[in-house]
Amino acid sequence: PEPEVLCEEIYRVIAREKDLQGLHITVTAGPTQESLDPVRFLTNHSSGKMGYAIAREAMLRGADVTLISGPVALKVPLGVKLVNIPPAREMLEGVQAALPQTDVLVMAAAVADYRPAVVADQKMKKGEGDMSIPLERTGDVLGWVAQNRHPGLFVCGFSMETRNMVENSQKELAKKHLDMIAANNLKVAGAGFGVDTNVVTILTPDGIREPETLLDCIAMELAREKDMFGLHVTVTAGPTQEALDPVRYLTNHSTGRMGYAIARESMLRGAQVTLISGPTALKPVPGVKTVNIVTAKEMFEAVKAALPETDILVKAAAVADYRPASVAQDKM
Repeated sequence: PEPEVLCEEIYRVIAREKDLQGLHITVTAGPTQESLDPVRFLTNHSSGKMGYAIAREAMLRGADVTLISGPVALKVPLGVKLVNIPPAREMLEGVQAALPQTDVLVMAAAVADYRPAVVADQKMKKGEGDMSIPLERTGDVLGWVAQNRHPGLFVCGFSMETRNMVENSQKELAKKHLDMIAANNLKVAGAGFGVDTNVVTILTPDGIREPETLLDCIAMELAREKDMFGLHVTVTAGPTQEALDPVRYLTNHSTGRMGYAIARESMLRGAQVTLISGPTALKPVPGVKTVNIVTAKEMFEAVKAALPETDILVKAAAVADYRPASVAQDKM
């Protein structure tokens, strides 16, 4: 193989934890094109970047991925099965064909809601006056999925709004019987079409999720046995640090791993989790609200603030029993 292909295959093996292995994920991406005549068509500004990024990440995390894509200028991720479609009708047919083998459907494509009622056989010539083009509804892909989904299928939709983003997305979540919807506001900087970053709000029937990657959110929703649903669990983790002077402090060997693991497991089992953490080298747990503290006094204050809404308190932090009686203003 070419060096580029070989490097990509190596990266595919080692890059990610294979927490999606065994799942078949179907991702739709890009715009659709609805012909007016042999030359012109109606389309939108979707670049397909979001869908392609999701497909690649799902592949790196071990999933068997099918990417149903409208016309884009993107390179197909290695190891992903590509199905090319131009019009919305073919997008619907592609989803219908893939659905029986699909465990997770991510609808990131910007599918046309309307198409020209009549497609001219020849190029339409301009006339003296204005022109109006009658439009008809295209097939509703998510509407069809809602009526034909098989048990165990997880469906994530996308919404693009310019106002009332959360309210409109919640209506779509309920109407289409979605398990999750990723909503973005076209007017927010860094969101919308054609950008290399995106700003999304993830909603599930349980409410708005903490900021996290979409696939992390999907993986955690799939992993949940919701025997802790409805509980608010507060977990403390890590060490505290008590200053001696501006340079030195007293602390302990706690890494915070135990508390972070408890917080993650509680979240996976459906709990709403607050993690009050001293200084650690651990990554934030997606889906868990983290409150960062340094001193024992700050830990005490954070627990007091969280306690009224807490059903279960897990004190896994190694909190200092003593602190210096005085803190030097200059380095000792």
